[in-house]
Amino acid sequence: MGNIAFTTLVVLLLAIPGYMVRKFYYVEEFTREVLRRSLTEEVYQSILYSLPFHFLTVLAIDALYLSGCIPIYVDYEILLRFLSGMASSDSDGVIKAAESLNRYLPSISIYFALTALLGMLCGMVLRVLVWRYKLDVRYPSLFRFPNRWLYTFTGRDWEKDDEYQYVVLDVICSLTKEKTRLYRGVIFAFETNSNGDLEQIQLGFAYRGKFKEDDRSFYWESVPGDVLVLKYDLVQSLNITRIPESKFNPDSATFLKEEAQGVEHTHGRVIDDPSPTPPSPVA
Repeated sequence: MGNIAFTTLVVLLLAIPGYMVRKFYYVEEFTREVLRRSLTEEVYQSILYSLPFHFLTVLAIDALYLSGCIPIYVDYEILLRFLSGMASSDSDGVIKAAESLNRYLPSISIYFALTALLGMLCGMVLRVLVWRYKLDVRYPSLFRFPNRWLYTFTGRDWEKDDEYQYVVLDVICSLTKEKTRLYRGVIFAFETNSNGDLEQIQLGFAYRGKFKEDDRSFYWESVPGDVLVLKYDLVQSLNITRIPESKFNPDSATFLKEEAQGVEHTHGRVIDDPSPTPPSPVA
């Protein structure tokens, strides 16, 4: 029983670099991994991610040992015994393993600390490169972030020819059981809980839909302030429109330049509405 526990400990230690890669790849609020995983799946994937780190680190140790730069080397026989659960098959093996662990404990600790640091740095650098060059869009099976709202609200996977896409939301919110209100704005940010469900939406350049008292005609009224925060619990429906930067106009309730007014887009219909005085730009 103790032999199994020791082997499990060795496996968990070997999985540390892969865990650090995944931990720091999903470190940010909107890109963190929100899908629940079992412990077995977590360890399995971490081990797979750890293999390149251990392979390269062991090669480096062997090269440095053969060149005389360091006095330590990797004893593959003892390592195989630990991994295969054979460390206690005979007394000589137990004594040899215990002596090796005691003698090289500082070096072993440095090894695991170094591979963990490499995993952390690799995860951080990989995240920056993936986000900058849109590798998550080009190769979704490898790099796509699992937060399902990230791509819906950023328009990241709809950007063509590197043109930025503004995402405009039309949101119907409940005020009372029988009363609702329509809001429109450019999405600035959003928050999700640990399960990946929306908690709130933040809109900039926000407007609210209203009806005139005399003829009941509809118009947009500017919402005071820089950012309008909407609780998702009050949201009944969402309509999403993506507008290319070349056609975006923050001074209109349609958020379109004059030559693009009233046109229908692939990802939403923009209605040609009267435009009230726009809100002040958001810093």
